[in-house]
Amino acid sequence: MSNEWSDKSYELGYWTKKGTKISLGTWSNIFNNRFYMGQMLWGSEIYEGGHEKMVSVETYEKVQSQLTKRRSVIKTHYFYPLSGLVWSEDSQSRMIGHSATNGSGKTLRYYKSISKATNNRQHYALADNVEAHFAKFLFNIQVVAKKLANNMAIDPDIMLGLKVASSVGALYSHLQDYQQVYLSKLIVEGKGINISGDKVISIALTVLFSYGGSIKNQYPRGESNACTWLRRPLLYPLSYEGKDNEE
Repeated sequence: MSNEWSDKSYELGYWTKKGTKISLGTWSNIFNNRFYMGQMLWGSEIYEGGHEKMVSVETYEKVQSQLTKRRSVIKTHYFYPLSGLVWSEDSQSRMIGHSATNGSGKTLRYYKSISKATNNRQHYALADNVEAHFAKFLFNIQVVAKKLANNMAIDPDIMLGLKVASSVGALYSHLQDYQQVYLSKLIVEGKGINISGDKVISIALTVLFSYGGSIKNQYPRGESNACTWLRRPLLYPLSYEGKDNEE
């Protein structure tokens, strides 16, 4: 799918409530969403819904066929659910998704700092390590029920998942790529996953979530105003192995 589709659909009268072009990502979600043909997807299971179908199964399958043909000639796209949420302590800048090929020809995914560190080199961290650490961390957090109930802007599918899933981690592992990105932004404060070297040292949660384990809140040094503390995102120090820090 290219910008040509976004431009053409805009000319045909399909635009957002604000009158702007519908993004390619949104169109992709629409074309791949089984909801519109009367089905619901939960993890790898497909269920028939009780809502009215907007398109037939035949039309949906034709669209999928066309998308598959286009994907076969498009360069591989690598997924980075935490891009922009990772912060490099070494370079004091955000980290974004980046892929690179090593000497043996294997493509590796990294989170790369936008700015250079003191050694005049950019900070790289293997994406698989960072994402595995984050996914494990999610099994130890819980939803703040009152905050969730008062937030009407949350996607209804994610809202339902947070209410019925056995844990946030279990829900995250069953979501599609774009849904993982959405949930990650709900959970983590902007640039809230702090990394130094190859180690995840802390994660800052939004007010919708709290840590359910034994790790204590890490407040900024020199802060004496308790009210100010409460307005700050809570930082939970972690070791690279994912073990709780000992007192």
